[in-house]
Amino acid sequence: MSASGSGAGRPRINPAAAGLLAFLAVHADLLHPVRGPCGPEAIEWRLAHAHPCLRCGAIAMVAYIAGTERGPRWLDLCRSCDQWLRAGSAAG
Repeated sequence: MSASGSGAGRPRINPAAAGLLAFLAVHADLLHPVRGPCGPEAIEWRLAHAHPCLRCGAIAMVAYIAGTERGPRWLDLCRSCDQWLRAGSAAG
């Protein structure tokens, strides 16, 4: 899973997409599919357009590309929910 929008703005790779989706209790069918290549440019494009945070509905500032059984899907989070997700998934 790739992410951008926090830190230096460089994509980070996190291979735990299925675990994060399970932690959020979200099925891949609820996430928007990624259309086109799944590189840093796609993440930059996603962040340039306003999308709601999957968890709370605030404006997302972090975009993940989750590799799912349904193909790559967008996981958009605000900074607070991204921090919550990373802290909770690291603890569990």
